[in-house]
Amino acid sequence: MCGICGIFDLSGSGRLKDGAARVEIMLEKLAHRGPNGTGIYVSPDANCVLGNNRLAITAANASKQPSSNETADIWISLDGCIYNYAQIWKDLESKGHKFKTASDTEAILHLYESYGIDFAGEINGIFSAAVYDHKAGRLILARDRAGVKPLFTAIDDNFLYFSSEIKSIIAVKPELKTLREEAVYEYLVYGYISAPLTIFKKINKFMPAHITAYSAGGDKYEQTYWQARYSPEYGRSAQAFSNELLSTLKSAVKDRMNSEADMGAYLSGGINSSIIVALMSKISSVRIKSFTIGFDEDGHSDLKFAAKAADMFDTVHHAFNVKSREIELLPDIISFCDEPLSDASLLPAYQSARVVSKHARVMLNGEGADELFGGHERYLWEIIAGLYTKIPKLLRKNFLEKIIKLFPASTNNAFENGIRKFKKFTEYCSYDPNYRHLSFTSFFSGETLRALVPEFEKNKTAFTAIEKKYETEFNEGNFENWISSVLYSDYKYYLQNNIITKNERMSIANSVENRSPFLDYRVIELAMKIPVNFKIKNISLKNILKVMMQDTLPLYILHRPKTGFSPPVDKWFKGDLRELMCRALTAKNSFVKNAFNGAYIKNMLEINQSGMQNFSPHLYNLFILELWHKLYMGESKGSRNISFKDIF
Repeated sequence: MCGICGIFDLSGSGRLKDGAARVEIMLEKLAHRGPNGTGIYVSPDANCVLGNNRLAITAANASKQPSSNETADIWISLDGCIYNYAQIWKDLESKGHKFKTASDTEAILHLYESYGIDFAGEINGIFSAAVYDHKAGRLILARDRAGVKPLFTAIDDNFLYFSSEIKSIIAVKPELKTLREEAVYEYLVYGYISAPLTIFKKINKFMPAHITAYSAGGDKYEQTYWQARYSPEYGRSAQAFSNELLSTLKSAVKDRMNSEADMGAYLSGGINSSIIVALMSKISSVRIKSFTIGFDEDGHSDLKFAAKAADMFDTVHHAFNVKSREIELLPDIISFCDEPLSDASLLPAYQSARVVSKHARVMLNGEGADELFGGHERYLWEIIAGLYTKIPKLLRKNFLEKIIKLFPASTNNAFENGIRKFKKFTEYCSYDPNYRHLSFTSFFSGETLRALVPEFEKNKTAFTAIEKKYETEFNEGNFENWISSVLYSDYKYYLQNNIITKNERMSIANSVENRSPFLDYRVIELAMKIPVNFKIKNISLKNILKVMMQDTLPLYILHRPKTGFSPPVDKWFKGDLRELMCRALTAKNSFVKNAFNGAYIKNMLEINQSGMQNFSPHLYNLFILELWHKLYMGESKGSRNISFKDIF
């Protein structure tokens, strides 16, 4: 794992003789990504500068970077880990290639020599790579299939800037800190900003499974070298699929256990992480280290379930709690993200990685299983909503819903909260499926978005396009039914732009490498072949995983309801943190108050505190946006170790 960055002169005029100084500044912002070594390469033609901060995990990626081939005319800076490098090495040696080291980085250089622009398709791993071919006068950027390792690009004054993190680019190009309005709107709706956009107008995310060659002189060639296509195969049994899936997952886990560094696994006691720990325990000759996080508040802890799973697989288990006061870490956390990300589980993800870093450098997780195999509770609500709408409208509207309106609804106790949720559910059911899904997954949409943004009507076309981002995917894919299209869009948008981003940034912030067997491209390809009724059967989520593990995991793990990884933000913001929230969102210099409808924001705060409606997710969304704006657009400029007192 590393941090990579660099500058390429698109004009081919050799304007980078002093480029090393600028790349050194970029590398300083990536120090957390690679504490084990720093390197800079300046090409003889002064058209390219490559930088690298190295985090050494295995002997295979422990070589100095940037590194070159034996003739020193092709150079590379790599962030990532190549799981099949040993096989690549053997294949290339059979073709006459000579290796200076045993590194996966050098293996990619020789792959490029053999396959040219198509080299990325030969790799199974997580990576973002920059290859400079001095003879051809071109720079090649590539990113892994699932988009695990980040890469950002910007073009200014005919220079191409690239880096693992946005802060590295704006460190040398602060004039690029101009907000992209449509990205801010997308954040309000979904809580994240999807590739290729970023929050900044002139900085882009490099797309997953993408490779681009930039030539000195301005020519550009790009291609998508792999795509996950939904193509269910009928005529096969659930057992046949589960057997193939188990074999594929075993291979993916084994590949990711190739490390000389201390290794462990996140363990919640749910099915995803328990599968990974179970497979690791079968493969490893020593006891696996497992780690679990809990919360002080009742009902938000995985600790007891994880402890049972740890006993079952005889792991060396570590458990710890997160307290609400640790929200004071949020300024640092958002600084690591570079963009606003409205996922409350950022906090426990960061805390987990921080504790883990004292015990292990490589961690395996169950990331991706929910989106690929149907694990989110909202999928069931989609199914139930479809069934509810089949009840005769007269019975629904004139009987059931009239009765439920007679009961009080609030968040103050379990009964009234249940009534509130049912009322909300009946409202969802009245929407068409596209908008219903948006209501389940969005923060601000429909009436709340229109109330928050005074200029909604003026920008109605842009807002509508954002709200229908998923719908486009639904209509264009070859999906067997509505739920299958929802799963695919969650894989393409939510997983790649929220879940993967969150876990990668929080782990690397603590110099820990995350590895996700469910995100192996072979697992993803197989998931796309499994019919949705094998994934969600009746009301059984991730049913194919339960079939696969029925002889290994007990029922209390197989059928345990998903609890998620989010802290109880609603309780926090009604308690000790209420004052902080109000101060941030209602101050005279508040960005969100001045950019949006301040009166509506104040009203949400009051209603949320009263318990009549739960606006905690909406308020948290705005709070993170406000915090990000203060850090990146204010005087602090993305600095770390800043307290809330310094900001609000």
